[in-house]
Amino acid sequence: MYICVCVCVHNTCDMVTYTHTHTHTKNTQQTQLKREAAESKKNEQLRDMDAIHAENAAAAAKIRENHAIVRSTRQDIDALQHAHNSAVGGAMEQFVLLQQQVKHYHVQLETATAAVTAS
Repeated sequence: MYICVCVCVHNTCDMVTYTHTHTHTKNTQQTQLKREAAESKKNEQLRDMDAIHAENAAAAAKIRENHAIVRSTRQDIDALQHAHNSAVGGAMEQFVLLQQQVKHYHVQLETATAAVTAS
């Protein structure tokens, strides 16, 4: 049992202060249950928030890993393109040289054929 000092405000009177005795057992239990439920809910929300932060951290790590893979792949592509361009350039130089040799051969062949037919 507790002694409470209660302040009541009524439409018909101003503030009236009075004391009375009653038990707070039911209200205290309800309050305690509400407090425990609120604490449990808060703890659940904190666990959920921690799980979300962990998921976000894992996702961020995966994104960083993917970016590193993309950078590495782009570097590989650049190196391959450079090697390809060099190879194509070398092949084109050889092609032009062979074309010139074939033209020279045809000129020599035509000259030799013309000399044989003229005689």
